Amino acid sequence: MNQSLFERAMVAGASNDPQAMRDLHHPDFFAVWETSFADLDEHLEWLLVENEKNPPTKGVECLYEDEMTILMKNTREDGSEVYIMSLKKDGLFYRAIFSSERP
Repeated sequence: MNQSLFERAMVAGASNDPQAMRDLHHPDFFAVWETSFADLDEHLEWLLVENEKNPPTKGVECLYEDEMTILMKNTREDGSEVYIMSLKKDGLFYRAIFSSERP
């Protein structure tokens, strides 16, 4: 049985391996935060720093996933929540919106 994108992301995040995380993203990946935008390289740079502060396997849960979309919630150690709404393309993260507002 194939692992879901969420399961693969948790394995890559736990390893904090830059190439493993890059391999989960479509080359045309683009992210939107409440106040900024990021291409793939900018996003991966942020992700590596964020994973150092808040290991993803501790507070991340998959709220929904199908062939086209994935919705995750990251509860940080300070109790704050970040929601990640992503479109998938070719089984990879393609577009992502990060929000501290509950969807």
